[in-house]
Amino acid sequence: MPKDPLFKGLGDILGEISLDSIQPGDGFATKTDLTTLASYNLLSKQRKTIVVPGSPPIWRPPNTPRKVKPDAGKYQMDPNRHVFPKSPLEPLFRALLLTRPNLNLNDIDLVTDRRNLRLLLGFVSGKKGPLRIDVEVVNGTVLFSTWTQRAVSFVTGFHGYGHEFEKVATRQPKGVKDSVTHNRVVRYMLGDVKMIMRYEVDGCTGSDKDIYMAMPISQVQQTPTGYTVLNCGKLVAPSRIIEIKTGAVGKNLDISKNMEQLWFSQTPNLCAGHYNEGGNFTSITKKNYLKLGRLQKWEENHQEQLRKLAALLRVIVELAKAAAWKNFALVSSEGTLKIYSMVNQSDKGLPVDLHAMWK
Repeated sequence: MPKDPLFKGLGDILGEISLDSIQPGDGFATKTDLTTLASYNLLSKQRKTIVVPGSPPIWRPPNTPRKVKPDAGKYQMDPNRHVFPKSPLEPLFRALLLTRPNLNLNDIDLVTDRRNLRLLLGFVSGKKGPLRIDVEVVNGTVLFSTWTQRAVSFVTGFHGYGHEFEKVATRQPKGVKDSVTHNRVVRYMLGDVKMIMRYEVDGCTGSDKDIYMAMPISQVQQTPTGYTVLNCGKLVAPSRIIEIKTGAVGKNLDISKNMEQLWFSQTPNLCAGHYNEGGNFTSITKKNYLKLGRLQKWEENHQEQLRKLAALLRVIVELAKAAAWKNFALVSSEGTLKIYSMVNQSDKGLPVDLHAMWK
């Protein structure tokens, strides 16, 4: 087995899916029956606390020009995995249990993070970059866990101003001051695949006056896995959600990669900050790309890839169900998606008490 970290914890090859075998389905590939199900904040790892529905940071851009220090120090690549190392999907289900207690998971094909869908879209589009997705199957529903080489990384050298700009341009509402991430959970169909998708939110527009963050003691729960769930905050309207991007003066941030990210989560607003060589932000803009028709245009321009993605997701779901695999990993290698067994999974996976959500 190669020593590449991509293969850490993997065993034998169980099968493979070649790119050539994926044929785009018929019809127009789009998201249908889009519904927002839940949201939550994760507090620092030491707190072991989820705040549901919580609140995103509030967009409060500074006046320009504004000097911002470059990104440096520790950065969480995957906050969910950092705080929940045994099951990065646990907070998603804890939030659903609180906000949608009667949700029937039996007819859900797939639960995933946005990042995994973007990786698989890249695969069906012919991109050769490294790809790994860890998979668990619970009662016929396929759960994708985002894989990263490490949950926390350290910024060395110059890597732009993205994280520091977010700190300057947003503020955390009371009650989630030490939040490390805000996530939203949506449900929709892509092709004939019914999925629940989680994605990280950079912020939201408007005021936080309508976000009630007080914490009645009766709304504090303890999970069997040792975490605390606080029921406070407000599920903000989808129209308020923003994505924040930064770039040098003159750099076009209205690019396909960014539109792709907005499309998968139906995030309407892109807030962009442009900086000069000295780290001075000279312009900050907010545009609603949903209203401008840019997300629809991106969808129209990527129909073949989206139809292939929907077909690939269906293949993975059916393979998992037919093979009765409980845990495996998808790894891209030379235009082929290989399926590996996983070793030492006895202490990982979705907590048993959450299996009751499949009625």
